[in-house]
Formats: sequence, C-alpha cells, structure tokens
Amino acid sequence: GLLRSSFCPAASAKKSASMVQKVLVVGAGATGALVARLMKQNLPKVSVDVFEKSRGPGGRMAGKRFKEGRTDLGAQYITRPFELDPVSNAIYDDLLGAGILAPMPKGTIDGPDAFGAIGENYVAPDGMSSVVKELLSKSNATVTAGKLLTDLSLDKEGVLTVDGEI
Repeated sequence: GLLRSSFCPAASAKKSASMVQKVLVVGAGATGALVARLMKQNLPKVSVDVFEKSRGPGGRMAGKRFKEGRTDLGAQYITRPFELDPVSNAIYDDLLGAGILAPMPKGTIDGPDAFGAIGENYVAPDGMSSVVKELLSKSNATVTAGKLLTDLSLDKEGVLTVDGEI
C-alpha cells in the first residue's frame, strides 16, 4: 500500500520548541543502526525513525535461516582496530558485555590481517545481524521494514514528506 509520513526538521524556532524533533534514517544496516544509536545517545529528545526496504534489519550483515540452522550472508566477523576513539570503544564494549560479540580464536581466518596485527577479530554467536538489531534496540528508534521510499520532498515551511510503498 501507499504510505505518506511527514517530518519537520527545519521548523521555525517557535514551532520547534513545542514539537518533537524527528530524524529519518534510511536503511537499517550497520551504518543506519549505528547512526540511530548515536543520535539517541547524543540527542536523547530527538525521535528517530528508520525505514528499511528489506523485510528486516541487517543490510550486508543479514543472515538466512534454514531448517538446519542459519548462515551469515555478508560479513562473518568484525575487526576492532587497536587504536580507536572512546565512542567506538564504548560501543564495542557494550556489544561484548551483552554477549553479542565474542573474540574469534587467533588463526581461524585467512587474509590481510589473519593474525590480528591491526585489531582484534570478533564473531557474533547469534549471527551478524544481531549486532545491527542490538544497535537498533539501544536507539529506541521506530523501525519500519518492507518500506521502499519513492519520494522525499521538503516544503517551504520545512516539512519533509516521505512517500513510499509498504
């Protein structure tokens, strides 16, 4: 069906004081989920909506379930660089503390950093999409899956209208 939503990111100061500010994130992959989480962390009064064209979050970290189990379709592990900013370190620490990530045993991969020279490698025991789902969970964002955006328009009052199909 057709869907129309309106957001007001550029409302006048008088209007914006009484309105809930909304942010629209397009895509519920790793980047969209991280942006949503950082928005909530740094701007707690902002309402975040995430629109995703697929059936659910994950993007390139999505997985597929089979009768026999599941498999990751994209990334199979994540490398945490040894030199990293405090914000990123805190996110890794949260994911490790929640059991979303677990250290990968050394020597289990081939490639340019097979021995962990630039960082520590981690796997997600419940699938890589669990990383995205955890970030979205911490963002308190409203996620709308199965939404193909077809048009974004901004009127002269600063109201953003989103048209699409769900």
